[in-house]
Amino acid sequence: MGLADEAQLLGKQIFSKTVETLDSMERQGYFAFAKQGGYILERIVAEFSEEDVKALGDNIVTILTTVRNMTQPEILNMANNALEAFRDEELPSKGLSTWQLLRELSDPRVRLGMVRMINLLKSLADQTITKNVN
Repeated sequence: MGLADEAQLLGKQIFSKTVETLDSMERQGYFAFAKQGGYILERIVAEFSEEDVKALGDNIVTILTTVRNMTQPEILNMANNALEAFRDEELPSKGLSTWQLLRELSDPRVRLGMVRMINLLKSLADQTITKNVN
């Protein structure tokens, strides 16, 4: 009889603690977050085939490595600067003459940007060559 009383008391404490924890999780938004996570999962199932998911599994390491590399501060800053350059209001409306473009080559930032673009183009060409060889 004493064991039953102890088990009942312990059960009440566990139930009470569980209710408190669930209430705290509700207030912090865990369940709303999980509900939206379910929505995301539904969208994935509706949009992707079994083959798509298999391909994702085969390439997940490459994808995560790319995401990790993209989230490095210097990469994010460079991407942000590039986006701001595209929105730059100071661009001449008529464009630049050939001489003005050549004068820009004296700017070290322009030369560095051109080196980066050339390296990007080489990298894209290497990918194409590798892909065609395989």
